[in-house]
Amino acid sequence: MHFEKHDLNIDLYTWSNADALYEGLPSRRSFDKSNGAQVLFLVNHYAAFNEQLNLRQLHLLEQLLHCELPLEARSEISVFKWMMQQLLNEKSCYRINCYIPGFIMRLSTYTLHL
Repeated sequence: MHFEKHDLNIDLYTWSNADALYEGLPSRRSFDKSNGAQVLFLVNHYAAFNEQLNLRQLHLLEQLLHCELPLEARSEISVFKWMMQQLLNEKSCYRINCYIPGFIMRLSTYTLHL
């Protein structure tokens, strides 16, 4: 499944006209979790490997990126590797404790089957 801007659930993203920058493979470019185009780029790159990724899982992924992403993950490559570890890890249940203004769903504990 290919996701677009309207599929995202968090309203706090910034959007630029530089969407063409986010094509190809993740690179050493600095990752900004508030950049909607860059978040979509990484999520869609992951979705290319897992065609069963759905909207609910996308929203969980969004919250993981916003609440759980370690500060050490600075490049697109390191963020993508972190995402893969989180999603392919034996962890299938996440307790996400953070508040994101503009996040429509209230999430506490959800099972992520990817």
